[in-house]
Amino acid sequence: MKTNIRYKVLSGRERSAFTLVEMLAVLVILAVMISVSARMFRGGMEGQRLAVAARQLASDMKYAVLTAAKEDLPVEVRVLRFRSVDPPGEAHFRAYQLAVFMGLDVRGEPEYRQLTPVRRFPDGIILAPGADATTVVKLPRRAARNGEFTAFPGCEIVAFNIRPDGRSSLPRQPMPCLTLMEETSASTGGLPSNFWTVAMDADTGFVKLY
Repeated sequence: MKTNIRYKVLSGRERSAFTLVEMLAVLVILAVMISVSARMFRGGMEGQRLAVAARQLASDMKYAVLTAAKEDLPVEVRVLRFRSVDPPGEAHFRAYQLAVFMGLDVRGEPEYRQLTPVRRFPDGIILAPGADATTVVKLPRRAARNGEFTAFPGCEIVAFNIRPDGRSSLPRQPMPCLTLMEETSASTGGLPSNFWTVAMDADTGFVKLY
């Protein structure tokens, strides 16, 4: 009788052990779960960076409108287009700067007072390249002058003015806007599902983020 009990106990232990195939299946499932979780976390972080950049852009546009009204001087919004070096990327609008127009110097050249430093969007965040989503795409570009924006070699600049009464030099129709998106979606030819738009009323200077 003792022999039979021992045999049953040993047999139960053998049946409760995992086989090599079962262990491999568990490892595969764990690897898939980790991979999916990592992609979801990465996507969430990128979405958060995009939202933060959009809020900063909207805040600065409001600041430009308020400063123009307070100082009774036009504010120039400069948007910079250049290639990303690290990581390498195509030429897109990746940064901007605000400056107050102070008048003309003795040579008749415009003088500006820097209102903000150059604000570069986080890596991988750009203004949407389509003119329907980003009004400044339609504006004429100029090359950087000597000593201007040296941190961004070969950059091109487009600019528009915000006047003291809130009106801007941007086209009236459709409503001017600046749309931020992830650079990885730029090759699709349209807007991705995740984007933020800063809309500016060209007559009143009212700024809305959506």
